[in-house]
Amino acid sequence: MRPDRDLEHALRTWMRDEEPESADAVIDRVATELPALSQRSPTWWAVQRIGALTAAAVVVVAAWIGVGTVLMGGDGLGGPPPASVPDASPQVLGDALPPLEPGTYSLDSDFPVALTFEVPAGFDSCLIDPHEQGVCALTGAGQDAGVTFVIVDNLVDDPCSAAPAPADPPIGPTADDLVQALSSMPGFSATPVQTAVVDGRSARTFTLTAALASECPGGAFSGETWIVSSVRTNGVGPGERNELFVMDVQGERLMIAIAYQLNTPTWAVEAMREIVATVRFGR
Repeated sequence: MRPDRDLEHALRTWMRDEEPESADAVIDRVATELPALSQRSPTWWAVQRIGALTAAAVVVVAAWIGVGTVLMGGDGLGGPPPASVPDASPQVLGDALPPLEPGTYSLDSDFPVALTFEVPAGFDSCLIDPHEQGVCALTGAGQDAGVTFVIVDNLVDDPCSAAPAPADPPIGPTADDLVQALSSMPGFSATPVQTAVVDGRSARTFTLTAALASECPGGAFSGETWIVSSVRTNGVGPGERNELFVMDVQGERLMIAIAYQLNTPTWAVEAMREIVATVRFGR
């Protein structure tokens, strides 16, 4: 809808010649101008139009006061275009080139739980299995460390065995079932289970430490722990620590593991804990 030419001319003249005033003063001045303008159009539709123009004038002038600068020219009022908003979409972990640039990442779409997390400098992508994905810290040989997101299917029966088999019967389907089974798994020691919060959701957390081979009967330690799929069973090194967070989310039993060795640099351990703190569910 185009404004009345007389009202438009009055507004333009005022905004060009006058100093900025308060919003109340501006509205009073517009209201003072309107009666004279309305007398030129005695028809009922003109009165309705003046009422609409009053509201339009107030909006236009208030916007002028708030912005502080109005560009004049042509038949209308204009201003600078809004600043473009950068694309905040997370980068898919599997598409990133090593080493990872710091930023927000999501797991490959094959992972059944949608989530994002922040990755600092010093990490690379670790796509171990469709159901075991994460990032590894670049700490050097012999210092394997990383954060992985895992959907655990089952556990092995005895990591101290030279050839462990799948637990039979398999562990139950809930987060509590997995926590209980991991806490009592042979060849590992576990800290007391505590409650944690990941992105507002309750999780069970504890630290699982692998035994040294000498602590297993017969000195055998396979290092195998949780079974992810028919082609993937996780393995850990002697003395390796896993800070675990187990929870039910999006209809899945999710386990987040912060894995590191005794000689892993402190910066890497602290950075991995920060990564877990930034987890957000949903894409």
